[in-house]
Amino acid sequence: MLLDALNGLHDQTDLVFACLSSLDNLRLTAAFFDTGVSRHLRHMHDHERAVFHSLSSGVVDYNRRRRNDAGERDMQTTIDTSQRLRQGWLNADLSDRPVVIHSEISVTQNQTLALQSTLWRELMYMIHHNIHHLAYIKLLLDQQGIDLPASLGRAPATATHCRQLEATVSSEGVSANNSFE
Repeated sequence: MLLDALNGLHDQTDLVFACLSSLDNLRLTAAFFDTGVSRHLRHMHDHERAVFHSLSSGVVDYNRRRRNDAGERDMQTTIDTSQRLRQGWLNADLSDRPVVIHSEISVTQNQTLALQSTLWRELMYMIHHNIHHLAYIKLLLDQQGIDLPASLGRAPATATHCRQLEATVSSEGVSANNSFE
């Protein structure tokens, strides 16, 4: 189940890459770099790497970030990172186990909290976190006139709501409303 969710997350990210890859260099620069899409993708990879590294270390360190890394300047590097992470999950032991979380909790001083969690909890958090950032990416690209599927960045519970709404509307013969709640 979690592997399916991880693959679905990467499928959505691949849609972004496919869309961006179809742009000419000038539009790609504006869409990938100037809007901040590259920083959102790097941030998503930071969270994914943090959870992935816990498979061997037992620690999810959300403080480890790769700000200003090569992926923020080169889309192929970002695509390669995403593909390596996807492949890593395919070969990973995703059995639930305890993990320790490290995360800073203050914006005014250096305070890191360490707490207990589980791998499944952190995978679920990371998936939802990254879907949230895909929604930001969709909005940023929409502002550039770049269309992505309406489902991109949609929360799983919202997708279920929309499917239920569509089923109700279909049975009633009324047009569906794709509102988000």
